[in-house]
Amino acid sequence: MNRLSLFTLLVLVYLGLSKSFSPSERSTPYLVNEQVFSSFFQGAPLSVILTDRLQTGFLIKTYFLELRLVQGFKLPETILVRTSKGFWEKNKTNLGMSLFRRDEKDGSSSVVAQPPGAIFLGDPSYGNWELAPSGEREWHFYNAYKYFPDYLGWGDYRPTETFTRELKLHLTNAETYYGDQNQFGTTGSVTSKVFKNREYKMIDTDVDFKSHMKKFFKLKTSSSEGAP
Repeated sequence: MNRLSLFTLLVLVYLGLSKSFSPSERSTPYLVNEQVFSSFFQGAPLSVILTDRLQTGFLIKTYFLELRLVQGFKLPETILVRTSKGFWEKNKTNLGMSLFRRDEKDGSSSVVAQPPGAIFLGDPSYGNWELAPSGEREWHFYNAYKYFPDYLGWGDYRPTETFTRELKLHLTNAETYYGDQNQFGTTGSVTSKVFKNREYKMIDTDVDFKSHMKKFFKLKTSSSEGAP
């Protein structure tokens, strides 16, 4: 077998292995960008939070986003969607951010990336403001929604009124807001702490390929040695 034939064979095997170990494309919905969120995601109130970015493939790349859906009266749901390279790259700095939200009162929605839980802040249906030792008032959910800080990726952090005012201003101006002290987003202090064990899972198909090729040739060698 000449070098060209061997190279072609290895590429075909590689692509086959990459495909077999990637998330199922057939069962994974494709969302090209944020403009299709409103028609794809149903219900309100709703906050769609980016919890991971993944990619698979060698010659042909496939891009994925892992999203957590937090609604007012349901347990959170995590889904995996395929997306375009452009939208995947666009959200490189948005780990832990809400990429889409819909208000239950008027049905309005927004696709400007904002801190998770923006849709609930200041809504008396879900919580209230309590005075903190710092002298600022912080947002606390009612007992019925006591798990929301975990669902939203807040950890021990509680947004202040100052944080919320600035968030609302940025939202009105259609500008992304990462916090008054850069608490959220990929490099945010709160997000980094909460997601410390959930760094971007860049699926390394090169490692997978080498590992499986080693196993393949090891098995082949063993079989040859054992042959009569």
